[in-house]
Amino acid sequence: MHDGAMKAVSYASKARYENGAWQMYDVTRYIYNEDKVVIEKAEHEPWKLNLTPERVAVVREKAVSLSVFGLMDYIEYLEENNQDASKYKLDLYGKFLTPLILWLCCF
Repeated sequence: MHDGAMKAVSYASKARYENGAWQMYDVTRYIYNEDKVVIEKAEHEPWKLNLTPERVAVVREKAVSLSVFGLMDYIEYLEENNQDASKYKLDLYGKFLTPLILWLCCF
């Protein structure tokens, strides 16, 4: 059952992308049960995340500096993960419409 409540949270001192997957190091996980919080520690564990280092870099960049293909890739990623992509879609449309509008203004 999905009630929207947080079940657990993990903290890591660092994470690395190795061999096509994320690895977390010095991990502390807090698991929330009905009446208590269980704390688990691990030196190293995999992080199941559908996010590549390239997509992490996109988050840091401003949308206007992304290429059309970069925006399309990021929009696809956001939609696959049920995130709001509307801002990036507007930026993508702007990349197509701005040259067209400028061209029309010349005639």
